[in-house]
Amino acid sequence: MVLELHVWGPAFGLPSIDAQCLATVAYLKQCLPPSDWLLIPCSDPSVVPTSGLPVLKVDSTWVHGFGAIVNFLREHSLGKWDLDQDLNDQQRADTIAFFSFLESRGQPLLDLSLYVSSENYTEWTRPALAQILPWPKQWILPHRLRDGAKVRSEHLGLSSLDIETANTEDGETVAREAGNIPKNLVAKPKQTVAGMLGKIGQQNQFRLDAVTSDFFEPLSDLVNKSGGQSWVFGTDQASSLDCLLLGYMTLMNPPLKPPRRWLQDALVSRYPVLLEWTTNFRQECFGGPVSAADVFSSPTPGMRTSHPCLPWHSPTPISIQNIGSTFLTASLDSLPVVSRYFSGRIRRTSPQSTKVDGTKSTMVHVSPNLLFGGLGIVGSAVGTYMAYYMYRGSSKSRLRAQHGTGVAERNTTSQRDFGEAGRMLGLI
Repeated sequence: MVLELHVWGPAFGLPSIDAQCLATVAYLKQCLPPSDWLLIPCSDPSVVPTSGLPVLKVDSTWVHGFGAIVNFLREHSLGKWDLDQDLNDQQRADTIAFFSFLESRGQPLLDLSLYVSSENYTEWTRPALAQILPWPKQWILPHRLRDGAKVRSEHLGLSSLDIETANTEDGETVAREAGNIPKNLVAKPKQTVAGMLGKIGQQNQFRLDAVTSDFFEPLSDLVNKSGGQSWVFGTDQASSLDCLLLGYMTLMNPPLKPPRRWLQDALVSRYPVLLEWTTNFRQECFGGPVSAADVFSSPTPGMRTSHPCLPWHSPTPISIQNIGSTFLTASLDSLPVVSRYFSGRIRRTSPQSTKVDGTKSTMVHVSPNLLFGGLGIVGSAVGTYMAYYMYRGSSKSRLRAQHGTGVAERNTTSQRDFGEAGRMLGLI
């Protein structure tokens, strides 16, 4: 029996662009020989029954998420693949606590660095996603990932790190100073990247330092107990906590650095032991830098690729039906009423795939009838809009021909009547 681990593909010199995927790769690397598992960079959650990555396939069972995969391997192997079997009760309690801490505090920081910052997203993250995502997902999925990252990190008060928001706020400031918009009608602006990096003031830099310190301080204390030269509990082998910690820390300080390095600079300047721990065990678990070209080098799908450290296998090419469903879902998402109707019909239950608890999981499946029906609705909507647009244009042309300059004079009078308030409220 060979286990299949499906993950987001390589980026920034690491085996994956996702922290949970990196943690799962590290766990299987520590407890299984390379001949017993396959590492598949599918980079498309819609092609697996769980609709999320990482996911482990064992026969007909699909297990999603790092914690669930660890629990499944422990139970499935009767403890043989349990890296935590030698931990005492206190260490197990610490593992649970740090699991929650890493996921709740670490992921928002990664969201800020990878997706919310416009410079990092445009020059670093989006090009990396383009190399691992199949067409046409490379044009659709990155924007959705960024929108999700903004929502997850908004509670930090730094979710407006993108340049677009900063430019909007600058425009509001100029308009307010010119007296065009009353102060009570202008929303209070959020903090921007420029402000957090010194353009607004030093106290905002303190806020950025506080956010990173709140995350790095407890982890640094944890690693310092072992001197930074061994696993966090001082054991001879890694634990599940070591793997999860390594997943988040390596993605925060990857071999290939981003343009905006505020997260990496905080780690390098103030937490050298934590940095050394991350560098040492990154090499042990993942080997040297890996690129998308390395893992997609096999000309035959499903064949091993030439990588000395990890058992990479090239993914199965995307199907025509999956391409069609991608276009369909992207088009329907832009139609508010239609999207709610079709969202429940696009997903179908896969009877061959089950989760660990025995319940049926969902596989994204679009039948031909639903596919063509959805495309017909999208085409009809576009055709209706174009017909309305052409009719409106012809109506205006006839009115101008019949009434001459009278219409223009009335429009000018209407604009003077409503003035700036009318323009602001959308009345003209």
